[in-house]
This record gives sequence, C-alpha cells and structure tokens, in this order.
Amino acid sequence: MHLAPAVITSQLDPDIGAVVVAWDPTFSYSKLVYASACLRELHIPDALFVATNLDHADNIGNERRMPGTGGIVAAVETASGRRAVNVGKGGEWLFPFLLSAFADLQPGACCVVGDRLDTDIALGRQGGMLTVLPYATGGCEVLMAAHCGGCTAGSLYVWWTDAACRVAAAMA
Repeated sequence: MHLAPAVITSQLDPDIGAVVVAWDPTFSYSKLVYASACLRELHIPDALFVATNLDHADNIGNERRMPGTGGIVAAVETASGRRAVNVGKGGEWLFPFLLSAFADLQPGACCVVGDRLDTDIALGRQGGMLTVLPYATGGCEVLMAAHCGGCTAGSLYVWWTDAACRVAAAMA
C-alpha cells in the first residue's frame, strides 16, 4: 500500500478537544485519516465525538438522492473505532437538551412538522409530541408502516395524491 508522505508525517494539533462531523461536500480520505487519528491518538473523551446528524441521504430533485452526513459519520466511526454522539434530530441528545433549555416546554402541547421520518418525526415521537409528515408521493402507507410501525397515536400523516389531498389521523 502506498501512503502519501503527508499522511505519515502529519502532526496532530494537541489542542483539539472534539471531533465534530457535519455535512462536508469536500470530505476526503485525508480528512478521514486526520479525524480518526485525532480520536484514536489524542484520547479525546467519548462525549466529544459529535455528529451533527445521521441523515443517510438527502433529496436533490428529479427523484435523485445524494449521500448525507450519515455516510461521513459512518466512515469516521469505522476508521476510529468510536461511536459519535448524534446531536441532531432523532438523536439521544437533542430532546433532553431542549427540555432543559426551555423550562416551559410542554411536549404534549407541541407539534413537530418535518419531511423526514428518521429525524424530524423521530424527534417528535421521542418527546411524545404530535408529529406531522407532509408527504408528496403516493404509496406512503408502505413507507410509514416500514419506518414508524404504521399510524400511531399522536401522529398525523399528510400526503398528496394526483387527485386530492388525503389526511390520515391517528390521534389519541
């Protein structure tokens, strides 16, 4: 295997206190090497390996999807042997943080509207909030059954068909 001299001789900044992985359209092998080396060699505590989200893909139009931040996170996790803390929607960190930051927040009086089951709707369900998923294609019943276990109490799914807008409500 040929290793670039820059990779072999690169010096790690000892002042680095965290590795944060976010969307990066210029993500490269060099960045992967540096991030994983920081996590392995600088002995950064586990709580300081942060993922801004774990989105596996993002819609870019024309029914095409591009890899999301989750792919970059998975690469760094694999290369470093460490697991990131997801601070994005649907992660284990965000909802408790919101509750502590907004003392008057009453989850039962809140509604999360989002276009992603794995982030937006997951956050609402995690917090016991009403969730609304506007969905702009037909056949979403199968998608929702696969990702959310079908319509559940406290969820409102809205989707559009060619003929009309249908609303299926499953409210407690």
